[in-house]
Amino acid sequence: MKRLFLLSILSLFLFSLVQANGIIIQSEQGLTINKTENIDYIINLTIKNTETFKFFNISSSNPIIQFDKFDLNSGENKTIQAKITTNSQFNGQIKIQGLYYQDIGQSNITKIVYISYNNGISLCNLNQVVGDKIIFVNQVNDEIKLKNALNNQEIAVMSQGENYTRVLNYPEELKYYATRIGLQFTDICELNSLASTGYVHNSNYDGMLNLNLSMIYNPTNLSLVLLTDYYNITYNDHKDDILQIKNIGNQKARNITLSGNWMTFNLNNFELGIGETKNVQYSISPLIYERNQTNKTYEINLNVKGNFENVNKKILVSIPYANIQSGLSNGTIDYEFLENAFRLYCKINPEFDLCKQGLGGANGTQRIVSAIFTEETIKDLLQKQAETQDNQGTMDTRQQEQDINQTNAISNLTITQESLAKKQENFNNKIEELSSVVIFIVVFILLLFFLGIALYLILNEKARNKISRKMGLHKGEATW
Repeated sequence: MKRLFLLSILSLFLFSLVQANGIIIQSEQGLTINKTENIDYIINLTIKNTETFKFFNISSSNPIIQFDKFDLNSGENKTIQAKITTNSQFNGQIKIQGLYYQDIGQSNITKIVYISYNNGISLCNLNQVVGDKIIFVNQVNDEIKLKNALNNQEIAVMSQGENYTRVLNYPEELKYYATRIGLQFTDICELNSLASTGYVHNSNYDGMLNLNLSMIYNPTNLSLVLLTDYYNITYNDHKDDILQIKNIGNQKARNITLSGNWMTFNLNNFELGIGETKNVQYSISPLIYERNQTNKTYEINLNVKGNFENVNKKILVSIPYANIQSGLSNGTIDYEFLENAFRLYCKINPEFDLCKQGLGGANGTQRIVSAIFTEETIKDLLQKQAETQDNQGTMDTRQQEQDINQTNAISNLTITQESLAKKQENFNNKIEELSSVVIFIVVFILLLFFLGIALYLILNEKARNKISRKMGLHKGEATW
């Protein structure tokens, strides 16, 4: 029973936390609207104050939705008419925000925000009071920069392991992100510094409205002119050309989108004013990867869509015969075959990373580089490359010194070994000479010894008789 009572109290507490979330939009949490061009769209929104204090000057953070500012007492709700006047499509969130009065005094709180390459910014949205401090800790193994998301100005540069302390001296709303070698690697975060006394805005109390706005544009007419509609292209080649589009109607041409098999365009999804003409460069790159696909003529359709009747043009592409080999033949790689196979794969899987990067080439590479790498990125990369080269040069010098020292040491060791080898050789020669002398002396002494014995026996008859008796020789037998 006691446990049930505690659970009930906890549930009520959690429910109150969920409910007390500032400004909420009761009528619509998400809107999907099809708006006609140049005609205002009116919607009704019911907005409620779920806090214990009053909100003043409630307004929209985005001019797409417009309404007169109003106040809401605690617990009060109000239904208002909002107007959408834009002629541009939109899909995202719009904040409904207001001010409230507070008098809390300075808290002098210090918050620590960690920035890492994998996890981004640890505390992305902070609402602090003037006088508080924020310590940003760089956990990236490289230099990073904090940048203002509104104007891209540098806020701070932090080396590896370095901290940056920001003292909140005045009320402000700061949107920022972190970059490494000029590339953003975190979400855009908010740091709100609230006044300790007065009317303040706290993003935690903002209401969120999801809006998906599609446009129905007034129709117009287009003309499309091709310089030629027939091309002869080798299977592994391409052709570049120019087409001309003109708005010949009495309305602005919107969302002009070009498409066609084997075709790419240097300009797409654009607009044309009344009577305006634009030249668009296009390239035709056949996706041919087999021999039996050559020696044929193909018909491709160029299609143009927008707020006008679809425009279609037929283009003929003749592919001369080519003996296309497989990717590997007799140990030799056919790079043309592999390149065309890659193009075909990218046609089927355009989201593959390597397909997004492209095969290379002057025009394609420049477009990719300019889209991904900013001037700042290239500058930082070059600076880091220079630092790397300097460090490598220092390491090379040290390695060269070590190599020289090692070479000298090896050379000295070689000389010492050669000297020792000569001494050993001399010593061995002397040992051999001494051994020969000793053997000669021993043999000579033994020879003298045996000669002495023989001479003694020859000259001493008594000794000879004694030996004969010992050996059992009879008289008349030769003893020698």
